[in-house]
Amino acid sequence: MISVTIVVPIYNKEDYIIKLVETIESQSIQPNEVIFIDDASTDCSLKILKSLNLDEKFKIIENSINLGVSQSRNLGISLSKNDIVCLLDSDDYLEADYLISMYKVMTELNCDLLGSSYAFDINGKIKNARTVSCDVDDIRKVSLKDFYRSSLFHNLPFTCSSVLLNKEKFLSLGGFPVGISMGEDQVLWTKFLTEGKCYFMNKSKAYYRLNVANSACSNNLSSGWLDYLPLLKSEQSIFYDLYIFKLINYYMFFVSDKSKPDYKQVVRLIKRWYLRAPLGVLIQILKILTKVKH
Repeated sequence: MISVTIVVPIYNKEDYIIKLVETIESQSIQPNEVIFIDDASTDCSLKILKSLNLDEKFKIIENSINLGVSQSRNLGISLSKNDIVCLLDSDDYLEADYLISMYKVMTELNCDLLGSSYAFDINGKIKNARTVSCDVDDIRKVSLKDFYRSSLFHNLPFTCSSVLLNKEKFLSLGGFPVGISMGEDQVLWTKFLTEGKCYFMNKSKAYYRLNVANSACSNNLSSGWLDYLPLLKSEQSIFYDLYIFKLINYYMFFVSDKSKPDYKQVVRLIKRWYLRAPLGVLIQILKILTKVKH
């Protein structure tokens, strides 16, 4: 066994509980602690979990009320006995050597956050995510600029089923923010990248299932889903400005068309971001042109 705690929030995932336990028990080297946080599920998730007669390394926390995924993760991490925590969503799964490969790199580098390559499982069809530029089996340090570059052109470098993190650093950063409907993980990653030592390993994969009911990331976006933008750590590059511009344009032209637009949200976006982002892009272009001339 290795000194790693796997933290898994669960809400109404009865169809995936057995597969979830299987992906943990299939790891070539086992963690010495697994914490499940049942977030007041209304289906048979908790009943199935309790019926599996799991060994003593498995712990089940039962929320009396639905706290949401951020508070559930925060609770599980705060209760972990290890310094290194592996996050896993209840409908996702891992390759057999994922945990030991990540653990070795995490301890060798003594880093605060380590992300791995991952793939999307779309109804059984696998599509590799494109993240930071990194050859197969390579390990590279990741900056906040790298995060925004990857997020702008490809996929997020870090997800909640493809990272190991340092518990002490996580707690010092305040954990996952609560009270926002989406993007809480991105807020946390940008904090790690601003104040911590962060790396990415392009080797063993995590598999992220899409099109799953009650997923932590849903296509049914609420009108306030961009509330996390002001919480993201800013970065003085064209990639940050363009990423913000990409998100608000997605809201303005796609999300708000699906239902009655939230005009207060639209006005807030225009006042805070819509004018600021293009101006930021223009400033970055002028800086580049000035450097070229000199």
